[in-house]
Amino acid sequence: MKKQSTSESGHETNVDNLDLLISTITSYGEKYNPAKASIFLAALKAKAKEARAAVVVLNDCNTVLNRATIERNKVFAPLGPLVTSSLNALRASDSDEQTDKAAAAIVRKLRGSRAEPVKKQPAKAEQDLQAKPGEAAAPAKAKTTSVSQKSMESIADNFERYVQFLAGTPEYAPNEEAVKLVTLKALAADLRAKNTACNNAKVASDKARNTRNLALYEPIKGMVDVALDAKTYIKSLFGPTSPEYKQVAKIEFTKA
Repeated sequence: MKKQSTSESGHETNVDNLDLLISTITSYGEKYNPAKASIFLAALKAKAKEARAAVVVLNDCNTVLNRATIERNKVFAPLGPLVTSSLNALRASDSDEQTDKAAAAIVRKLRGSRAEPVKKQPAKAEQDLQAKPGEAAAPAKAKTTSVSQKSMESIADNFERYVQFLAGTPEYAPNEEAVKLVTLKALAADLRAKNTACNNAKVASDKARNTRNLALYEPIKGMVDVALDAKTYIKSLFGPTSPEYKQVAKIEFTKA
């Protein structure tokens, strides 16, 4: 199916207009007597109910997705400064240079950066999870050959790796609550849970959108094509210049 060009409000307008068309057809009484089963009055009412339900389900799914996205962003947003503080806490401990370098390498992966600077840098707005004062800023992602791993999945994966590394480093024992190992472990679990919830909500939303699109825009069987068939029948029944057809001609249905 083609990509939808109709806005979300446009989909709802299509369903509203079918309800209006049904009300108009009902006013014709027994005069409305098509031979095509798909445009029987009862069939049109069933199609309108199906389409309305599909729109409502998608709206509900999108609400869940929006909330899940907001909750995920709240958890992921402060991760950059926290990782910087944690890495500095490790460097300020009795850990050796090799341990610090190994931790920094994981942090670079977490930030989606590379050890060597790239020749071509993007705008500053494209950077995220950047270092704060006390830690050298990670090189920005190149527009040429990308090595970025800054998807939510990669960030969660690399943060888990970082926490696991710290858990295996006896020297890492900060007193600050925000960067204690138990706090970081809880955060890693929360990152994973929030990201999974968001992914699940996205799958449900995509499925509901596909159902909505089929209900409204499937060729021949979809609500819009059925409604247009009903308008064509009214045109043939009363004539193209009749008041009846002029009334329904104003009821628009936007195809995908």
